[in-house]
Amino acid sequence: MELLCCEVDHMRRALPDPNLLYDDRVLHNLLTVEERYLPQCSYFKCVQKDIQPFMRRMVATWMLEVCEEQKCEEEVFPLAMNYLDRFLAVVPTRKCHLQLLGAVCMFLASKLKETIPLTAEKLCIYTDNSIKPQELLEWELVVLGKLKWNIAAVTPHDFIEHILRKLPLPKDKLLLIRKHAQTFIALCATDFNFAMYPPSMIATGSVGAAICGLQLDDGERSLFGDSLTELLAKITNTDVDCLKACQEQIESVLVSNLRQVRQQQQQSNPSKTVDELDQASTPTDVRDINLGETRYNKDKILQGQGIDEPLSATGFRQADAAGMFLSNMKFTHVFSSDLLRAKQTAAAITGKNKFCKDILIKYDARLRERKYGVAEGKPLSDLKAMAKAARQQCPSFTPSGGETLDEVRARAKDFFEFLCQLTLEESQKEVVLDTAGNGLETLEEKSVFPWTNHYNGPEFNSDNDKATKMLDVNILVVSHGAYMRNWIHYFVSELECTLPTTLTKSQLSSVSPNTGVSHFIIKLGNGNIKPEISCVCLNQDVHLVNVDSGNV
Repeated sequence: MELLCCEVDHMRRALPDPNLLYDDRVLHNLLTVEERYLPQCSYFKCVQKDIQPFMRRMVATWMLEVCEEQKCEEEVFPLAMNYLDRFLAVVPTRKCHLQLLGAVCMFLASKLKETIPLTAEKLCIYTDNSIKPQELLEWELVVLGKLKWNIAAVTPHDFIEHILRKLPLPKDKLLLIRKHAQTFIALCATDFNFAMYPPSMIATGSVGAAICGLQLDDGERSLFGDSLTELLAKITNTDVDCLKACQEQIESVLVSNLRQVRQQQQQSNPSKTVDELDQASTPTDVRDINLGETRYNKDKILQGQGIDEPLSATGFRQADAAGMFLSNMKFTHVFSSDLLRAKQTAAAITGKNKFCKDILIKYDARLRERKYGVAEGKPLSDLKAMAKAARQQCPSFTPSGGETLDEVRARAKDFFEFLCQLTLEESQKEVVLDTAGNGLETLEEKSVFPWTNHYNGPEFNSDNDKATKMLDVNILVVSHGAYMRNWIHYFVSELECTLPTTLTKSQLSSVSPNTGVSHFIIKLGNGNIKPEISCVCLNQDVHLVNVDSGNV
C-alpha cells in the first residue's frame, strides 16, 4: 500500500490570464484611475478630533492579525485599510467606533475579494463581542454610502504581477519576491504615512525593497542599486527620486517594526497565557495622548490645510514682534484664516496692540492656505519631484486632491469683494488693508508708524494720528504665504495695483517670510466699478531683525 501525502492550496484559482498581464493598456488604465481611490486629506488635523494616529495603527494591527488568522487573501487587508482611510477622511468618527469601522471595512473587503467571505458573527467574536452583528450590518450601509459604493479600489497588489513580469528575475525566486513584496504592502497599510501614496508607488517600492533585501546573485546588473530603481520607475512612470524615497521609507518602517517586536518580546511576561495576550491585543478602548508642537516650516514640510500645527517657540516670538511693529495701528477690523497657526498669530498681534487688544477677530475659511492634497505632510522636495515628473513648474503644479492656482485666486477674489462690500455698507470711502503672513519674535516698540520710510503721504507716527483719522477703515488680514502670493497676483493682474518703483519682479513673485507684512491703500466709491489699489510695501520683515533665526 502506498500513502501519498501532499499539501496543496485548498482554494481553486484561475490560471494567469495573458490577455490581462501582457497588455500594457491594463497597466496604463490602473495608473490612470488609482488616485481616484486615495483619501483626499490628512484627516487627523482637518476632520478627526477624537482619533489620533496611534489609534489607527492599533486598529490596523488588529485588522492585520484577524486577516492573517483567517487566512484571508492578501488583497483583503490593504483594501480594508483603503476603505477605513477614505471613510475617516470625510466623516468625523468617535474613537469608540474605530474598531467597529475596522470590522466593517474587513467585512466589505472580504466580500469583494474572498470566495468565502468573513461572516459578521466571526468578526464580532474578534472584537471580544464588543459589537453586535446587527450593528455591523447597519454600519456596512453607512460606510458604503460614504464611499459612494466605489469599493473596487485599486490597491498595490493590482500592480505586483505587472511589475514582476517586466523584470529579469530568476523564476525560482519569483514566489519568494512576491511574498516579501506582499508583506511590505501590508506593513505600509498599517502606517498612515503611506495612506496617500499612490498604490503603484507602494507596489514598486515594495518590489524594490524585496529584491534588495533578498540580495539576488544572478549577475543581472539591472537588479542592483540605482539601475533597479530606474527600471522600476520606468515600469510605472514614477519619478525616480520619489520612488527611492518611498523604498527607503519602507525599509525604515520594517527596521523600526522589527526593533519594536524584539523589545516587546523581551519585556513580555512569560507567565501570561496565549489567550490573555490575544485578549489584550483587541483595542476595545483607546486613551487620549496630547501631542507636542512641531516645526513643519523649519523642516520644509508642506502643511496646506490638512496639517494644522501650532506655532513653534520661534513662531510665537515672530508673532510678538509683528504685534510690536503694528502696536500703534488702530485697526477697525481683524480677519484671520481659521487654521490654528494663523489664529495664534492674529491673537499675538492684537494682544500687543495699544488700541484694539479686545477687538473681535473674525475667522474665515476663505483665508486658508492653499490645499496641497496628497503632498500635505510631505517634504517640499517631494512636491518638486511630483512637478518634475509631470513636466510642470513647481509653483503652478497641482498635486492630486490639491487646489489649482485659479481656485486659490477665486477664494482670494471672493474674500476681497466681501471686504469691499463691507466697507461700502459702512459708508466708507477709503480702506487700508494690512496683510500679515502667518509666522512669529521680540522687538522694541517703534515710536514711528511702521511704513514711514515707504509712504510719501502724511507722516505717520505716535504723536500724529491725522493719518489714522483720514483712513475710515483699517483692516488687518492674517493669512498664509502661498495664499497671499496669489491674492497679490490678483491685485496686480486684475485690479492693476500700483506698485512701489523699487519693487523687483522677483520680490513680487516671492513668498512672504513668516509674519511678513504688506500694506495696501484701497480707495472705494459707490460709483467706481473697480477699486484703486496702491501698494505701500510688500513682505516687510524689518521687525524680525532681532528675532532668533529659524522658521516655523
